[in-house]
Amino acid sequence: MARIRIRNEWLEQHLFRVRAIVVGAIALILLLVVAGRLIDLQLVNYSHYATLSEGNRLRDEPVTPPRGLIFDRNGVPLAENRPSYKLDVVPEQVTDLDATLAALGKVVDLKPADLKRFNELLKTKRPYQPLPLRITLSDEEIARFAAQRQDFPGVDIRATLTRFYPQGPLTAHVVGYVGAREPR
Repeated sequence: MARIRIRNEWLEQHLFRVRAIVVGAIALILLLVVAGRLIDLQLVNYSHYATLSEGNRLRDEPVTPPRGLIFDRNGVPLAENRPSYKLDVVPEQVTDLDATLAALGKVVDLKPADLKRFNELLKTKRPYQPLPLRITLSDEEIARFAAQRQDFPGVDIRATLTRFYPQGPLTAHVVGYVGAREPR
């Protein structure tokens, strides 16, 4: 004999209601989690995240174009560019500037003249601008700093081109002199 299935509408409606309540409860819990996180971000921890966002702003950094090479009529260079490396500090990104400078003095040879020039620049420049602490670093100093870079947030090495005059002062009247140049 064939089996007859009888629909139990009450059981189906009860099952549907239970499932709808479970799905609604899960959606409500997720909504409360998102709302709680928004309240935490925008009201409770506003000042913390506002401070962090200040570090993400755009800043203008001038990029110095490379200067042209100058040759005499025989092809002998009178003025050329050589790579040099500067140690830059962004005061805004350094928590304790004096302690950082003291620690840097153990890694890189900082002369009193370097510190004096840096302190003068510190008074005149904006805190988010990188300030040169040392102008020309040796390869050994670069390697020592690179090994400990993670200990110095806000301090970085920047590669630049420095003017070099192979003939020295012999051709100064022809070539001229502008800005810092590499020592002979």
